[in-house]
Amino acid sequence: MTSVLYNIIVAPIELVVEVVFEVLYRFVGHDTSDQVFAIIGVSLVISLLTFPLYQMADAVQKKERDIQKGMEKWTSHIRKTFKGDERFMMQQYYYKINNYSPLQSLNGSLSLILQVPFFMAAYHFLSNLEILQGTSVGPIVDLGAPDALFKIGSFSINVLPILMTIINCFSSAIYLKDFPIKDKVKTYGLAFIFLFLLYKSPSGLVVYWTCNNIFSLLKNIFYKLKNPKRVLTILCSIAGFFILIFAIARGRMSSTAKTLFTFGLFIICNIPILISMLKKLKLFEKKYEEQKKDNSEGRISDFILPGILLTIITGILIPSSVIASSPAEFVDLTNYRNPLNYLVRSICYGTGFFVFWSGFVCYILSAKGRKIFSHILWICCGVFLVDYMFFSNNLGILSSLLIYDQRNLFTTAKKFVNTFVLLGLSGFLSFLFRFKKLRFTAYLVLIIGTSVVSISQIYTAQVKLNNMSYMKEMSVNSSKKKIYKLSRTGKNVVIIMLDRAVNGYVPYILQEKQELRNQFEGFTYYPNTVSFGFWTLLGAPALYGGYEYTPTEMNKRSTETLADKHNEALMVIPVLFNNNGFDVTVCDLPHAGYKDIPDLSIFSDYPEINTHITRKVTINNDLLTDADNNAYAANERNFFFYSIFRVSPLIFSQNLYNEGNYLSSAESSVRASEFFKELSLFSLLSDLTEVTDDDKNVYLSIYSMITHEAEMLQLPDYEIRQKVDNTGLKTAADGHIKMEKEIQIENYHSHVATFIALGKWFDFMRENNVWDNTRIIIVADHGDGLGQFDYMLMKNPQIDVQACNPLFMVKDFNSKDYTVDNTFMTNADTATLSCKDLIENPVNPFTDMKISSCEKYSHPQIIVTNTVTSTSKKNLFGLENNNMLTVHDDIFKEENWSQMK
Repeated sequence: MTSVLYNIIVAPIELVVEVVFEVLYRFVGHDTSDQVFAIIGVSLVISLLTFPLYQMADAVQKKERDIQKGMEKWTSHIRKTFKGDERFMMQQYYYKINNYSPLQSLNGSLSLILQVPFFMAAYHFLSNLEILQGTSVGPIVDLGAPDALFKIGSFSINVLPILMTIINCFSSAIYLKDFPIKDKVKTYGLAFIFLFLLYKSPSGLVVYWTCNNIFSLLKNIFYKLKNPKRVLTILCSIAGFFILIFAIARGRMSSTAKTLFTFGLFIICNIPILISMLKKLKLFEKKYEEQKKDNSEGRISDFILPGILLTIITGILIPSSVIASSPAEFVDLTNYRNPLNYLVRSICYGTGFFVFWSGFVCYILSAKGRKIFSHILWICCGVFLVDYMFFSNNLGILSSLLIYDQRNLFTTAKKFVNTFVLLGLSGFLSFLFRFKKLRFTAYLVLIIGTSVVSISQIYTAQVKLNNMSYMKEMSVNSSKKKIYKLSRTGKNVVIIMLDRAVNGYVPYILQEKQELRNQFEGFTYYPNTVSFGFWTLLGAPALYGGYEYTPTEMNKRSTETLADKHNEALMVIPVLFNNNGFDVTVCDLPHAGYKDIPDLSIFSDYPEINTHITRKVTINNDLLTDADNNAYAANERNFFFYSIFRVSPLIFSQNLYNEGNYLSSAESSVRASEFFKELSLFSLLSDLTEVTDDDKNVYLSIYSMITHEAEMLQLPDYEIRQKVDNTGLKTAADGHIKMEKEIQIENYHSHVATFIALGKWFDFMRENNVWDNTRIIIVADHGDGLGQFDYMLMKNPQIDVQACNPLFMVKDFNSKDYTVDNTFMTNADTATLSCKDLIENPVNPFTDMKISSCEKYSHPQIIVTNTVTSTSKKNLFGLENNNMLTVHDDIFKEENWSQMK
């Protein structure tokens, strides 16, 4: 119960503090001193945001003090004249005739009460902010620890908390000049409570609270000025110019987003002075008179009903739709938790923002203010629903960490259309606002409708989870055992499919360490390789099944579902090798059963084929456990932010999405979770491999997302670290390819770590005499369009070839030297190469068609560039000429590419 109340009352404030800090930290930079600027900025922004609240709370307090002062004569008389029950009855009667309740006395402490949740939110956030740990600024050695600025021998005195308390007392002395003694006692007592609580707190937190007290002091001084509003208006304008000058001087306008953010702050800071000037011109006079005539107090339904509706939309409707679409994706097989549990936190956040805090604002607002606020809520309901239903759909494939497979989610044109539609919608809703019965009816209908849809989605998700109860059993019974099998005397064929592995990294990776080059001796590297799409559902079928399963060929079989054709493609080679007497082991496979967690029951008709889900292997790794917990906590937070992202105007959505970080301060530990799992499994390849003397030939298929989950690693050994510091260290790729963006660096690091793990497994093979008799094909379903290779950026047609240039390397039996072959290849050649010289005239066991690569030279290969989501009921890919390209021979020559006509 306590955690629920915390998530409703305090957590929303903490989320605001976190978002403001993250935005300011990204704006001012990432130097150590910039963290202090960000903390000061957070204090200023929170002070400005809460200023109206405190101002309204002060007005409520003043009203309460005036009421008590007016009743003081008679309440004092009653206390002196009567005793016991008689006094109580007389007091209650006197309160009744004055329409007063003793509970209203709490209004006198409203400002103090209001400080508590803000203090708790700031304390929890800044005390646990990892980037402050070990950061020194000026005389402060560590922002993540008490300041200890003054020492007497071995005894340290924390100066900042004392300075904070002095400023607080000075500010209170100005504010409480004419207040009763009991108010002064409460305020000064609270100041010393804060001193006690914060004395041994991290100095970063004390800096924040000290700045709060300074801003409070300035506010109280303003109150004593002759014309405080004018002074504040001028100071706001000066602050706007300071922000603009600071951004230019520090080079913080390097991108369009930062430029717009800077000018946005500048405009916001100058709004007060603009309004002041317009008032002098009497442009608002008529509007103000109209508002005075219609100053009726908003009904409670005007706040409660929209609050409930917005909570349902952001806390239940959107999160439940994501979970219901693919509940398996949000299940951790090594630590089973029902993904519907995420709804508890998102509901709490929604209730906190739209019911509790909105209700609090309404409580302290004037009648006119309540009407304006209810007007805003009415428009928000309409905007949220329209954005969610019509503008934030079909954004690509969403991962279990709520990250889309593509980075640029909205085009500029779509943003413009969305802006104009929402402006028109806001105007229309403003016109309808005057019809109270219409509003009431609309709220009820929408609440009922969204509730029904949400309940239906929750039920659907639970039914799917019940049907996948085997996952929970895997979580409980998982253990490390021998999964992979290799034969010393027979022939081994090993297919290693690395999802989204980039081909162009290979030359630089093998330069990283001499042992890597030695470990990959015997491989032939094919740089001139293309895949048939930019996504797994387009690129994987051909990889596993050959040229019969390219997107265009699959579309020719229009009477069969995509799921059936996809599953068939995955089964072609394993079944073929099984039919030819091989001992076959298949691990994972991408989207088997057209599901995110592979459903290997597609091999149920072939009981002799060994199938494994490697995700269920238990790995004892404290860092991995921490990462898993961080990932779960991040999803608890981010499901609500994902909802806000889906309902926000598109001009804000991309920045809110923030490449899947959702303006979180804990990006690295969250994203690392999936990569840690994959790398940990790869580090166990030798432990999970059984080497036998069985004469039976072996076919082994391995699938991994390790190259899909980018992560920053510690150089020079590319190790997993909680904190990474690569200052002064370079990779072999630096200076040769673009390594400017964090995602480009992370992606390269992940690939190097993958090769290091594979190299150790190859050493294991050599030591166990299963190297020369093993054919190994390392291949990817597609590449990754990160714009790192200038020679891959084509202008006509416009394409980043890196996105469809998958990794392709082959080590054949008894091969010794590392070679590079520029022959034109596709990942569909995997099927042909795996069977070469082992199966005579290989034939597809499902279609009786010959497996060969002749199709590659019969016509230019067709590459599909659009996004495809996992929809098992469809029969066809949505292929149109505008999302298809053709290429032949050399993929790095622009003249070999053309748009389909």
